[in-house]
Amino acid sequence: MLDLSKLVDKLLPDTDRYDHAQKCKKFMSLRFLVAFVSLLGCAVMYMTRVNINVAIVDMVTVVPKISVINTAFNQSVLSDECPVDSLNIDNTTIVGEFAWSPPTQGIVLGAFYYGYIWPQIFGGRLSELYGAKYMIGIAIFTSGVINLFTPFIIRWNYYLFIGSRVVLGLVQGILFPSFMVLMSKWIPPEEHSTFIPWLDVGCTIGTIVCSAGAGHLIENKVMGGWPSVFYICGVVAIVWCFLWFSVITSSPSSHSWITDTELNHILKRADNRRQHKTRNSIPWKRILTSKRFLSVLISKVLFGITWDFITSKIPAYFQDVIHFPISENGSIYSILMLGLAITSMSSGFVADMILETKWISKTNLAWEWLSH
Repeated sequence: MLDLSKLVDKLLPDTDRYDHAQKCKKFMSLRFLVAFVSLLGCAVMYMTRVNINVAIVDMVTVVPKISVINTAFNQSVLSDECPVDSLNIDNTTIVGEFAWSPPTQGIVLGAFYYGYIWPQIFGGRLSELYGAKYMIGIAIFTSGVINLFTPFIIRWNYYLFIGSRVVLGLVQGILFPSFMVLMSKWIPPEEHSTFIPWLDVGCTIGTIVCSAGAGHLIENKVMGGWPSVFYICGVVAIVWCFLWFSVITSSPSSHSWITDTELNHILKRADNRRQHKTRNSIPWKRILTSKRFLSVLISKVLFGITWDFITSKIPAYFQDVIHFPISENGSIYSILMLGLAITSMSSGFVADMILETKWISKTNLAWEWLSH
């Protein structure tokens, strides 16, 4: 019977044989655990962020516009919504606690982003200086606390509630830059396309779980309906923080569980200056005049605007225009996100396989995928 391990030993030089063994073990390594817990962290981050998108459907009083039929001409006077069965009109009217107009709802949904945009500029630098483990853990713990107190804050004072959403945006604005700092230290360059997309997958999973779960919690009036969405997301965030601080370190060299073999594998491929030194200054001029940086910045901003608008307004659109029940609202929204999670997880793995063949450069591969 053919022994594949002996065949590999004969065909590959010592260094290549070592690399082959490490690549085969990457899904049984400590860096896999770091990537997986980071995935869960991104899921928790999005749960504490997007839960209001579904909860607001139950929080506000919604009386749908009923199409008035002109019997003389047999046509609708109002046709901007799907028709509602006249026998079930009461089922589509939601009597919430807050009589917020659509512009006010827009402020509630958008307040998060007033704070979210700014920390992304310096969040990565803070993680380089003070450790990604602590920046991420403190940010998600704070997000959990804010969620736990949201039902009390919103019933106490509207403006204080808007302020809490801005603060939530401020603390979560550092998370993606901090996760990137963590990944740059833990994940070798040839595995970036496999593990870094897990952060996006985590965000999508968090959206799926929160949207589907929130719809059923509200439908069944668990702990009063919409407040339960914030309570549960807050508790999940705090529980995750205990896991995070127990198993994660800011760099592989400071982790007590890591083997010498895996540590050498990571350090061998990582930029040693990035692992052991901290830059004293940031080349802002070179960054802000770089065509590559500006092109990536513009594309990410435009994508972010489109993505956040869609994720914020789809549940309200399903409720107000399509007239889906709240439980179906969250489930259908989750199905839309599931496709994104599957694509993100698989495409990164495929990209690393293609790059290993050296048929195409990383830059050209990125352009090929973006152009399609």
